[in-house]
Amino acid sequence: LGLHRLRHIIHLEARAVTSFANTLDPSQLFPYDPVDGLENFTEISFEFRNRFLTKYIDGQEFRTRDWLEVGLEFEYYPDAPRDTVGFHASNFSYPFNWITLAPHDATKALDEREWSNVHWDCLFRPSNYLEARGTGAYNPVNHQEEVRDFSVTVRPHEGLALSVGQMFVFDVTNAFTVGARWELAEKWLVTAQGQFDFKTDNFTNRRATIGRFGRSPRSRRS
Repeated sequence: LGLHRLRHIIHLEARAVTSFANTLDPSQLFPYDPVDGLENFTEISFEFRNRFLTKYIDGQEFRTRDWLEVGLEFEYYPDAPRDTVGFHASNFSYPFNWITLAPHDATKALDEREWSNVHWDCLFRPSNYLEARGTGAYNPVNHQEEVRDFSVTVRPHEGLALSVGQMFVFDVTNAFTVGARWELAEKWLVTAQGQFDFKTDNFTNRRATIGRFGRSPRSRRS
């Protein structure tokens, strides 16, 4: 599994943020920046992150990499009747956290709730030849999974990457994805990808490209 000893790092974080008062309703302002949209709002966010580091041999040296990383994030709303039943720019504007509330069914109504969705993310990278990533969200109030997006990438040879994955959004999509990236030569690149949505029973994306670059694609910024 690519392990050479293991270090476990636990990161815990809690943040309490509130805007105490506003003297004018945001709808009466011509907004110049995000702060003009803030209303009275309070949230407490929590993050739990686990990192598992291992060492690998690079030439004659030992180097460190993240072998596995798992994170959880969620928020608590002390004044739920005020802050969770409607759209608030404060729910995603700095310095508030990025977790936003969303409807849980086709009615598109926002129900009163004290807790946000639980968001998770995971990265598993045992070697340079295999990598798995995933993110998702679970609604603890209505007890349903609302988002899941994961992919698995294998690199059997240098310059060749093959990937498969799935994207699920509750009541929106359930799509399966495949992709390939092949660096034929220093300046030539071939890519292909496709996505099939089982909810609509149709392809939502199909693409193939052949590109030539003035310099190696490895040296370009993505």
